[in-house]
Amino acid sequence: GADGPAGEYAHARLQETAAAARLLGLPAAPECWQLPDRGVVYDEALIQRIQAALQAIQADVLYAPSPWELHPDHVATAMAAIEAVRRLPAQQPCRLYLYEVSAPLRPNTLLDISAVWDTKQQAMAAFASQEARLPYASMVAALNRFRALTLQPDTQVAEAFEAYNAADLRAGGPLMIGSERQRLLV
Repeated sequence: GADGPAGEYAHARLQETAAAARLLGLPAAPECWQLPDRGVVYDEALIQRIQAALQAIQADVLYAPSPWELHPDHVATAMAAIEAVRRLPAQQPCRLYLYEVSAPLRPNTLLDISAVWDTKQQAMAAFASQEARLPYASMVAALNRFRALTLQPDTQVAEAFEAYNAADLRAGGPLMIGSERQRLLV
């Protein structure tokens, strides 16, 4: 974001991201590609950049926002991530986990996060600039609570994912985008 003098908001978001990463136990701050807010474009350059990053570290898992998200940057990132994983060579098996933030998805994987809930809440609280705009932490908490509905009775909160492996994506597999597109066009 470009709010405030000389990109103060963007700088604050980077600092908050690093703080959340530390709280989650990541060994280093996430790499930021300095793409403009509301300016991320689903194109060949982004696909290749994601694919190169996956190949450079031989990633076997990629988390990306769901294509059902409301923010255009999330949608562009989701589509590029799907295509980047689909293009990975067969000798690099990779699993893609699409997650929800501002819009529910149709999950095929639910993960009980009750044991790490307090840590997630602390990480969410690190994003003070976001909380000043919308109460994201409480909205995500409500979504996580709802996702526990069909799990074991002692599950308090869960995260939902659409999970796919690269081989299925290469084969034109079960990604729900096509069927959802058809439903919306009817």
